[in-house]
Amino acid sequence: MTDVMHRARKPQPEEQALLTFVKTAKPRDSHVYGHSDRRASRSVMELARVLQTRGLILLVQKREKKGFAYTAIRTSRPADPR
Repeated sequence: MTDVMHRARKPQPEEQALLTFVKTAKPRDSHVYGHSDRRASRSVMELARVLQTRGLILLVQKREKKGFAYTAIRTSRPADPR
């Protein structure tokens, strides 16, 4: 995950929030990174997909009264395997 955090540009606040969640969350903790009525930025959605591909989070949509919440659920895979 370290290489995801060390990109050429500084992470946006929403990206940093997702990265911090992955580093500090316990398995099965969840983090809402977007809503269907006000979508997350493209960069946050791409970051979420990368983190899912690496097995660090599961991506789900949770139904709400006014649409969906885009939610990341932390897996048990270590963020920085050593």
